[in-house]
Amino acid sequence: MSIFNKTYDLVLSSGPACTPAVSLDLNKLRIFSTPHEYMMNYSLDALAELFETGFCNYFTDITFEGIHSDNYKVKDNISGMVSIHHFPISLEREEGLTKFYEESKRRIIRLYQLLNMADRVLFVSNRNCSVQELTAFRDRISSIFPKIDINCLDVKSAPVAELTIVEIDEHTSQCLFHDIPTDKMRPWVGNRTAWTELLSRITLSSTLVDAYKSLKSKSLAAKNAGA
Repeated sequence: MSIFNKTYDLVLSSGPACTPAVSLDLNKLRIFSTPHEYMMNYSLDALAELFETGFCNYFTDITFEGIHSDNYKVKDNISGMVSIHHFPISLEREEGLTKFYEESKRRIIRLYQLLNMADRVLFVSNRNCSVQELTAFRDRISSIFPKIDINCLDVKSAPVAELTIVEIDEHTSQCLFHDIPTDKMRPWVGNRTAWTELLSRITLSSTLVDAYKSLKSKSLAAKNAGA
């Protein structure tokens, strides 16, 4: 069975930056925010390590590397992840870190709550990685979540005439298209036309969409009750 003939409970970005998450969002496949989806420069091994450890060392050893637009550029020295979106220069560093850790904790809890409800998950990336790297990541995530059917889709930018799917096995595929930004003002979106064509082939179940809405409602109610 092809990964395109399955229905998924969750579709998650696996980097290496924000383009997959943005594309999932634009195509209504992104249910909620994960802690890692808008980070940069991390390997599949580093992401698998975070899932193995429950993100317990996530941004606990950091380096401020400068400023990017209105945010500090901050590197997680353990995973190699780089943030350019999460630490506003308008806040004192300690205040920014506190807000980041609080938000990350909520996102990590929500991620594992929904993973524990999921039967089938698809990870989407645009890494241009090798088949061996992609299948090794899938195998590693599968060992962490043995009850979930884990699937992977990686986009490789290539000067091909049309979108081309390469099916590696029933859980893993690569897609080739010329991923050149179609919107020069928003280059992080990539080739939106091609991404839309590709992601239109992915089917998302409504089960965890409804579960997420319920969890979010309960969380908001609890927050208001404690206010």
